[in-house]
Amino acid sequence: MKKSLNWVHNLNQTVSLKFDGYMHSDFVKEEEIKSSLLKNIISSVNVEKSSWDYHYNLHLDFTLTIESGEEQIHLMNISESIPYVRTSYHRIGDKRELHHHHKKVKQSLNLTWLLRMISSSNVSQFTIDRYDESCKTPCRNNDVKKLLEFHHEVYHFAHWVKSFFEVVHETHQIYEDGSAKTNINSPPQIFADDIFIPIVPVIQNNSTTLQTEDLDKLLKLHIKTLESTTTAAMDKYKKSKFTTSHGMILQIISDHLTSLSEQLFASIGYVENMLETQLIEAIGKQIDSNDFEKF
Repeated sequence: MKKSLNWVHNLNQTVSLKFDGYMHSDFVKEEEIKSSLLKNIISSVNVEKSSWDYHYNLHLDFTLTIESGEEQIHLMNISESIPYVRTSYHRIGDKRELHHHHKKVKQSLNLTWLLRMISSSNVSQFTIDRYDESCKTPCRNNDVKKLLEFHHEVYHFAHWVKSFFEVVHETHQIYEDGSAKTNINSPPQIFADDIFIPIVPVIQNNSTTLQTEDLDKLLKLHIKTLESTTTAAMDKYKKSKFTTSHGMILQIISDHLTSLSEQLFASIGYVENMLETQLIEAIGKQIDSNDFEKF
């Protein structure tokens, strides 16, 4: 964090969070499995039936870095590979059909605005200039506009990272030890819903400003549930050879980031709509967005 803050505050550089993920499979061999079936109990005629096992190597590579110019901070650099088998009861002639396990995601999130909102002592510096001419309502001011623009980018980034790991974890017939007799992995349990979201539109004593101790309670609960959830995920997947705990953590956090952004959009919209409703009730007539701006 200190290095990233220095890039922005002292060197005036742009800082980005970058994710690069690639999952693909290599076909290894085809194996025919023959078995005898009793066709008719009376005639006792055995019929031979075949199935085919298609052996693959499934590869997963992903990196998460913070970058500024040529400098990088490596947060994660994971490379995993696992053999597995797909069984089919008809022979696949075109081996290109077998290369269906493929997913590539490359995303970048500009962190510069966020880091400018954090002081060198890790204290938030975000404020709303209520005396600025642009400051009309929660949605109609430059400060919140920049906040919402950043969270739209966060949502887009997190959505694509989340989608990558969803495909990884839901890829069917991934065997932990490569054996065709091993049970197929069940889809991993997603823990993101267990994390508290500390964004709520609170109106108290005609003020939208919470007391410091209340803010501390919300943030502490957020940190507590985030830590307990990621710890539970690490414990659940620490022995996995492919559905790694690192990938699981990224999926959980990405899912949580999308929820945080959605809740922020909804909360600001809620307050905006509440003010508009109060204004309509006060003047006794319906107004459009331009009229709302004037008032």
